[in-house]
Amino acid sequence: MSSSLISRDVLFSLFIFVLLISFPIINLSAQLKGGESFEEATPLSPGEHKGGEIDPGEVQFFMVKNIKPGQELYVKIRLGPKKSFPGSSLHINLYDWDGNLLESLYCPVTSLEIYELAWFAGSDLSSHEIYFSIRCDGAYMSGANFDVTISISDHFDADSGRDAGDTLEDFLELPEGEGTYHGFIAVANNGYDNADCYKMTLNANQNVKVKLIPKNYRSSPLLYTLVLSIYDEDRNVVAESVSMQMDEILNVEWTSPKRQDVYIKVHSSTGFTVGEVICDYDLQIKLGEGQAQTSPSPTPPIMSPTTAPTTTPSPSTVSPTTAPPTISAPTGTGISLTEYVGIAVSIAVPISAWVVSKMRRSRLRVLMRKIEMTFREFKSNAAECEAALLSIREEAQRDLVKGRITEEQFALIDKRIEEYLEEVRKLQKKG
Repeated sequence: MSSSLISRDVLFSLFIFVLLISFPIINLSAQLKGGESFEEATPLSPGEHKGGEIDPGEVQFFMVKNIKPGQELYVKIRLGPKKSFPGSSLHINLYDWDGNLLESLYCPVTSLEIYELAWFAGSDLSSHEIYFSIRCDGAYMSGANFDVTISISDHFDADSGRDAGDTLEDFLELPEGEGTYHGFIAVANNGYDNADCYKMTLNANQNVKVKLIPKNYRSSPLLYTLVLSIYDEDRNVVAESVSMQMDEILNVEWTSPKRQDVYIKVHSSTGFTVGEVICDYDLQIKLGEGQAQTSPSPTPPIMSPTTAPTTTPSPSTVSPTTAPPTISAPTGTGISLTEYVGIAVSIAVPISAWVVSKMRRSRLRVLMRKIEMTFREFKSNAAECEAALLSIREEAQRDLVKGRITEEQFALIDKRIEEYLEEVRKLQKKG
């Protein structure tokens, strides 16, 4: 009897032990699975998420919540073929909270591949939600396995613990005024933190010199510009400087005619980049006594100055080059508005073909992706699919008229649309 009870106790204890050690195994092997739509997107927190699988023709949606202004979202997706043979192609898209496409990657999966997405949050909202989707193309592909790593990093301005606002109404105050402040800004279209605004107070006849030094810009050197501006208390631009390449140092200077609050704004213009999304910069502010002015006098934009503009401009020269030229003014000189216009015209020829070619290739990729996504979404409804594809053709025709794409690129788009229209009609006949 006692041996029977002992055996029963031993078996029960063994069962409990096996059950307990099984829980971590079950949790570790839990499959990473996205939702079927934005509304059903699977929320992911920072960290590693493993065990995802996707089949041909499937799309999965994920979301990341609580991204604060001045924070960078980084998504790393590790992909591998689902079967022993390669052949899947995946599309990874990044969206904002309204479903607007932020970035799109085409990912052929022939072996173990790693793809990365990044986005820098601005001050337009107090907290952001960002979505991303993974879609597997093709009926005869192998599908894919995937792991996702989410990280959120702080890039706050001037060691303030927050983002300097994107507008003059949402500024970051600099009570100490003079000093060097470190900031971060999104470049091109890779984030919504495209401007940093600061406020300080100047006394009557007090002079302020501001220098913007781009540092550790983490992006390929394609095309975008930085702008450094000073605004008076009435929000009028009183001094401004514009760069023509991202490593240029900008300088502005202004003397306030009275005691007032002034605003300093750093912002990036629309352009094209490849790689990461953030430009680091140092903002150096120096105060001194200046000559009294009867009224604010705005200065024209300056191309890569080394000092603030003076009242006696001297001519600058531009050396011809095959690459986008760097334009600089000699130390101690400024550039007048007339010279600025001349410089802008002179650099247009060397860089225009290069810039337009980049823009057109980018636009072609966008339209081609749009065609593919439309076909996959609406192919079961022939009438709706045909109408959507014809609408894209009209959009491409407008782009052709405006010079956004070439005739050869339009021909490629038109051919792809015709192929999908024919496929839709075949599917309709079979149905």
